[in-house]
Amino acid sequence: MAMTGPILLPALQGQFGDWVYYSAIMPLSEVNDRIGFARELHRNERLGELIQRQLQDSGSGKRNRANAIAQYLRANEGRFFNAIVVGIYGGEPVWHPFDIDISARPEFDRANIDHLVEQERVGFLELKGTERLFALDGQHRVAGIKKALANGGTEGGDILTVLFVPHSNTEAGIQRTRRLFVDLNKRAVPVGTKDIIILDEVDLPAILARRLVDEHDWFSRGQVDIERFTATIPRNSTALFSIATLHNVIKRVLPNALASNPEERHEIKGASAIRLPEDRIDYYYDRASMYFSGLADANPRKRYCSNCT
Repeated sequence: MAMTGPILLPALQGQFGDWVYYSAIMPLSEVNDRIGFARELHRNERLGELIQRQLQDSGSGKRNRANAIAQYLRANEGRFFNAIVVGIYGGEPVWHPFDIDISARPEFDRANIDHLVEQERVGFLELKGTERLFALDGQHRVAGIKKALANGGTEGGDILTVLFVPHSNTEAGIQRTRRLFVDLNKRAVPVGTKDIIILDEVDLPAILARRLVDEHDWFSRGQVDIERFTATIPRNSTALFSIATLHNVIKRVLPNALASNPEERHEIKGASAIRLPEDRIDYYYDRASMYFSGLADANPRKRYCSNCT
């Protein structure tokens, strides 16, 4: 990392277990300049480089997570990241607590505020610029930020929450921080298919599946089990299939049956990372409706709704 100058970051001091940490806010431009990766957790250089290679080799092209995150940052005005966890060693980070004067706000619990002031929990974290900062959790987000800003991105002024954890550069300190690194990453749970289907406002198959269930006569009157996210449904169910099956069908037919040219296939490939404009979503919704109508015309006895036209 290049040498950087001193910086003051608004922060809260917290404690969890035997870890004291600082919850600060930091511009992405400073994240780019100051924060590296966790290769420092190994004294053996070759073992340390394994972390960096894992980060670089986690996919190629559009599947590379850092590239996908950079694309997400550049293309989405509604972008948002949760906090990253960053280890600090070396240098002289300094905590500057300050008093809180809220005497003019009697509605607040004075005892609670006094406790916070006494504990010196609110203030500034001063980084001298000589520290070594490395991502313990959020490595791919940091890599994506670096790629986005290296390619001329204008997102450097975005403000990100960073949880700073002081790290001791001793054998015992390295072991302790390594355990924290594993704990944070082992317990990270990827977003499941269920959450994507019911919540994702970027993923095109999820958007189309929800809209069909909400609006289309063939899917909105109990034909789809919206509470089951498996490929099978109970024998006594009045539904024909689950919403997970509908989502999977749309996902499979989108790049082929619903795309009419190479440009649309390219557009669909990116539609899992970047929300398409509303007119393009409408277009693919109409294409999906036509596709299912074509299936029904090909086998009229298996129409989802015999009274629908």
